Amino acid sequence: MIFSVDVERCAGCGLCVESCPRGAIHLIEGAARINPALCIGCGICARSCPQGAIEATVPVGWRAYSPLKIVPSEVRPQLRNLRAKIEFLEEELDWLMERFRRLEQAKSRR
Repeated sequence: MIFSVDVERCAGCGLCVESCPRGAIHLIEGAARINPALCIGCGICARSCPQGAIEATVPVGWRAYSPLKIVPSEVRPQLRNLRAKIEFLEEELDWLMERFRRLEQAKSRR
C-alpha cells in the first residue's frame, strides 16, 4: 500500500510523524509529507491522524491487503524502549571507540 496526505485536511499536529516507525513522515510548510522511499505501508500514520488526512491507495496492478492492526498507544512504549536501547548502544560504541583510540596510541608509542 501507498499512503498519501491530503494537505487540505492535515492540521500539521505531528502525531503521524511521531507514530511512524521508519521516520518516513516530515512536516513541511505546516503539513505532513510522506517519503515513499522510506514508507513501509504499515498504516500506523493513517490510524494516528485525528483529521483522517492520511489515506491508503492501492496502485494499479497491486493486490490489496490488510496491514497489521497496530494501535498508536501500544507503539509509543515500544518506541521509548527502542530509544533507550539506542542510547545504551551509543554509550557502548563511545566506550569501544575510546578503547580503540587508547590501543592505537599505545601501539604507536612502541
